[in-house]
Amino acid sequence: MGQADQLGVEGRPYEAAEKRYEAAEAEAQVFALLPLDRPKTRAITAISSVALYREAGVLDQAIRQAQIFLANDDLMSFARRNLTEMIDEMRAEMDGREAENGLSDGARQDASESRLRSG
Repeated sequence: MGQADQLGVEGRPYEAAEKRYEAAEAEAQVFALLPLDRPKTRAITAISSVALYREAGVLDQAIRQAQIFLANDDLMSFARRNLTEMIDEMRAEMDGREAENGLSDGARQDASESRLRSG
């Protein structure tokens, strides 16, 4: 995360978003490898991954990943609450952006993904 923060300070937001996206993907992969007897570590990793996707500006991906994590019955209750709240907040944010920009769901997804690629 330090690299992303530094890039942001340097005025390189697209590169910072790309670093956050890469970190989010890595954490999602780590979650799958964490043993079930580490419930707190799994919970924190899940929340962190979704937060990084969100900070990268890919809200659709953040929501999808949160839903994947929530499908795990063993996820601790505080993580479930946190992820559910994050989904609600991100959906509201997406609705606000859509209203501002007049974008459809498909156009919103394309814009979100192309922002990272065009950095």
